[in-house]
Amino acid sequence: DDGVTGEAVENFLRDHYGPSRALIVAAGDFDRETLRDAIVEHFDGSPRARQQRGPGAPKAAPGVRSQVSIGDRNVVTGALRTNDAGSAMAAARAVEAAARGTFGRRAEVTAHGFGVRGGGLVLVRVANLRPPQASRRAVAALGRVALEAGPRDSLSVPSDPRVAARIVGSAWLAGEGAAHGNQGAETAIGVGVVALGGRGDRRRGTSHDPEDPDAALRAQVEERVQRTTTEAFAELTPELRGEVNDSSASLTLVRNGARIDVRRRSDDVDVAIAVRFLGGAGSEPATLHGRAALLARLSATACRGLESAALRQRLGELSATITPLVDAATGGVVVHGPREHTEALIDLTLDCALSPSLRSADLVEARLAALGAVDGGAAAAGLALAPGAPGAVAPLGSVGTLQSVGAPALRRQLRATRVGARTAVAVVGDVAVEEVARRVARRLSGLDAGRLPQTPALGEPVTEGPLAFDHPGDVPRVVIGLIASGPGRPDAGAARAFARGLANELGRRPGVAPVEATAGEIAAATWVTVTLDVAEANLDALPSYLGRAAEAAAGRAAELHDDADRTRRWQSARPEHRARELSRDRLVGAPQPQPDLAPLLTAPPTFSIGRPR
Repeated sequence: DDGVTGEAVENFLRDHYGPSRALIVAAGDFDRETLRDAIVEHFDGSPRARQQRGPGAPKAAPGVRSQVSIGDRNVVTGALRTNDAGSAMAAARAVEAAARGTFGRRAEVTAHGFGVRGGGLVLVRVANLRPPQASRRAVAALGRVALEAGPRDSLSVPSDPRVAARIVGSAWLAGEGAAHGNQGAETAIGVGVVALGGRGDRRRGTSHDPEDPDAALRAQVEERVQRTTTEAFAELTPELRGEVNDSSASLTLVRNGARIDVRRRSDDVDVAIAVRFLGGAGSEPATLHGRAALLARLSATACRGLESAALRQRLGELSATITPLVDAATGGVVVHGPREHTEALIDLTLDCALSPSLRSADLVEARLAALGAVDGGAAAAGLALAPGAPGAVAPLGSVGTLQSVGAPALRRQLRATRVGARTAVAVVGDVAVEEVARRVARRLSGLDAGRLPQTPALGEPVTEGPLAFDHPGDVPRVVIGLIASGPGRPDAGAARAFARGLANELGRRPGVAPVEATAGEIAAATWVTVTLDVAEANLDALPSYLGRAAEAAAGRAAELHDDADRTRRWQSARPEHRARELSRDRLVGAPQPQPDLAPLLTAPPTFSIGRPR
């Protein structure tokens, strides 16, 4: 190049080099004075830079930009600028820590943070995922760390002189005196994509350009990557509707209808996150009885990127517990742990709730746990009271159907329920309300809106003859059921008080021992079950006891049902119980008092009997 003259080289050195822009890092056993003399002698007479090293490099405009090329493997690299090297390293560590939950078990993910001219840079490399999918997730991961910047890494100097020199030099080049942290609302993300191809468009049956044989493929990938990354970037700042203040938030995502509730209680040392989805056990047909319970159990067993052993280890690291939630109307999970792990607990809860693992080994483990929780008497009562949808009464399922529910049915239910219109998240504890609400919103913003479930068809109660179930006890077990439909039916709270009273009244009869009393409501129906152990000699007389016992129980129900009871429980309960109720109320509505028990008193009873084996 004729332009590379001695004068040009000298000008270049004056612009970019010289003592004012030099950093020498020395580590090891040496004499300082001798080193200083050697440095002065070396630089003596060197051209000086025309100006001091600038305070920072120009920032890219906010947004996401992508570039696509064709190669022999699918690889996506995402880049994020930060204000300093320490923040970049902390962000890279956060991306890698969440990599399996963000990108899935099969993806190969690495993340690095380091100093660059005037700031820091985070690079995340993703292989073994399709480019549009990998690009979307890379933008989501980098955008979250930009908006949720945690404490920056301290640049401690290790003992190895070579490593120490690189770290100190990188920090100096990155302008470590600048403001720390990430770019927040002005986030700029770059995405570089290498898409599998390289065989030419002619081999793929598309129009062929001899000058650029992969042009059609590259254009196709570019369009998909641009669309998905633009969507992912927009989802980082979702539009919310509702109310938020220092103590509470009740919000809805405008895009998809997902609900978010946060309650701050300064006296709580723990935090709880409950996630529920409409479409619980009451919406499943009899042939799939237990599907909702199995799906909830799967969410508490293993999730995307974390098989069961890894999930247990992660919960141990966070000193947290995860519990499946399932009832007639909803299913999901609740996670409970120390408030200092709030952010990690939120991420883990949503990963498990939204993306439970359907691997064969995880499904086997979850199925065994679900089978162990089945109550044969409750399952029989469900079939007797609501034969079209027994899960409305017995949400834990039955042994026979739980064994037959397979991965395809679970996958269809996941697609139907993991949508905004059916989702509610509740966070309770001593938390920063708005910050927590927006963190949750960013993770829900990618959900489709979806549709609400259809009203289940419960069917007519089976009142002719008792249904039989297996019972391992020494005396027969009987489950009595009552169900009332229509607008005049009692609320679940009144029904529960009545059920407790009925169990107590029946327990006064000879040979009868109360075991459990339950009640609930779904699809404009309120039901009651009372479980009793009954001596064989008293079985035939039991139906004759029921009428008077029910009347006596109804007379005392008001004493057992206190309208203020729920408020007191809310004020005194642990965060886990508050989060459970809050998430359910947001989906199905808070219970409305309706104390009239007459419809239950006139309902024909159902009987289920389990005899000793």
